[in-house]
Amino acid sequence: MIVISTIVLVLESVPELNSQPVFAKICWIIEIFVNVYFTVQTILLISVYPNRRLYFSSVSNWIDIVSVMPFYLRLVAKKYLNQIGGFRVLRLIRLLRILKLFRHSPGSQTMIQFLITSIPEIVLLLLMWSIGVLMFGPLLYFVERALNPSPPPSLACGSVWLR
Repeated sequence: MIVISTIVLVLESVPELNSQPVFAKICWIIEIFVNVYFTVQTILLISVYPNRRLYFSSVSNWIDIVSVMPFYLRLVAKKYLNQIGGFRVLRLIRLLRILKLFRHSPGSQTMIQFLITSIPEIVLLLLMWSIGVLMFGPLLYFVERALNPSPPPSLACGSVWLR
């Protein structure tokens, strides 16, 4: 369900597809089904959880709750949200559902633990990369300026080539 919801969210952002009324209606039906499924799942989890305080202390459970909120906000305040343009931002909250996939995969848990323990090495790698950009960016700028009929307009543009 998480993957289906994410695919629909991505496909809805394609203007050529979303301009077709049939496609928009199909996406809306899928969105209703997926959000009702997640809402029922969340309500059932809250009702059968032995300790509600413990349930609400978990980040992944808050992701469940927050990820269905934009759907209901759209139903209640669609006209207002469309006027201020805030609905587009709220729909991005649905992408939090992807984070729920991590709790079901032992490989992703291992990867997260690896990334957490590797933070000093990652920071060192980014520092070395930054030093390389700062050293070779100006060099590239001056070489391009001397040899190219249309050189980069600024030193920052010369550094962009090194990313």
